[in-house]
Amino acid sequence: MQDLLSILFYIRKKGVSDPSQAIIYLRITYNGKRAEVSTMRKVAISKWNAKANKVIGYTRKPNRPTVNWILLKIVYMISIKSF
Repeated sequence: MQDLLSILFYIRKKGVSDPSQAIIYLRITYNGKRAEVSTMRKVAISKWNAKANKVIGYTRKPNRPTVNWILLKIVYMISIKSF
């Protein structure tokens, strides 16, 4: 049997005081078992691309990684641990 791993980022508006912001969540599915956790990163709802699972046109602040870079690091760490 083949091990199946799926990683998905999505946003949730619940729990954020600013209606234009949302929190990015991570859903991991492994062999049909699902787990969801918050990345504790906020993003403007208008900047989220649901198809690509990343932020659109986010500018990098000096000495701070972009949100997309952080999400990529999360995927990388999960991928390494699973194989």
